[in-house]
Amino acid sequence: MPGDPSPEPEPAPSKGAPPEKIKAWLHTVGYPLEFATARTLREAGFDARQGRSYMDVTASGGRVREIDVLAPLRETDQDVSVALVAECKYTVEKPWVVLTTTALLQPADVLEATLASDNVRPLLVGRARNPNVRGVPQFLEIPTRHGFSVVTAFRPLDQDSDAAYRAMSQVVGAARNVWSTETSQPWKLIWPVVVIEGQLFETADDGGEEVREVGRSRIMWHGASAARPVVVDVVTSDNLKAYAEEAYGALRGIQNLLSEKAYEARRSASEDR
Repeated sequence: MPGDPSPEPEPAPSKGAPPEKIKAWLHTVGYPLEFATARTLREAGFDARQGRSYMDVTASGGRVREIDVLAPLRETDQDVSVALVAECKYTVEKPWVVLTTTALLQPADVLEATLASDNVRPLLVGRARNPNVRGVPQFLEIPTRHGFSVVTAFRPLDQDSDAAYRAMSQVVGAARNVWSTETSQPWKLIWPVVVIEGQLFETADDGGEEVREVGRSRIMWHGASAARPVVVDVVTSDNLKAYAEEAYGALRGIQNLLSEKAYEARRSASEDR
């Protein structure tokens, strides 16, 4: 009859892959991990965003790459930007192994290896080295044994490309791009982290004969920069919640310090006019 509601359309018959197969494929390429990472970072207080891209320029040309998760802190000062950049990898079938070495590094050494503006790094390093300044966040400490490289376990010997190495290079490249082009603020700090869905191991001795499973590891990464290493954290998805909360607290403290310095710089510039 006229005026009757139209009947619901019949679902289209399946012509190929069922939803379960699509879901399984999505897991293997890491998309659910990206969504879960963004959600966990938002719950910790970050303003996590997905779908951002950048131009990765190398000697062989340029390539558009996607930033899995860009997680800035909500702005407290117009001249300050602090953010975490995450690369997400599904590694269930092939665990990652962080190769570690023994070195006596202090929070100042970690801060020297951060992606930060030229005015930010010396400020933070100076505070970390000042014996009269207390409360340097534990997040900025580095264990006596720290990572210097990471490799994919069970990789075929005839396979030249290592997924772990590529992920480290990609997250540092993305973080460098965010640091240099994403924001125009003069006070900036960007922190790179790789989140993996799978197992993570560390070597526990200098001979590489002893390994232990860990939930997170910190690497002084030299692979993407000859001039200065970059600190990159690798975290399993099971340990991301605790890591995100700790990172947010430490980076928020840095943001507050930078906001104070930015305000003082503007006030000093105004008085000099």
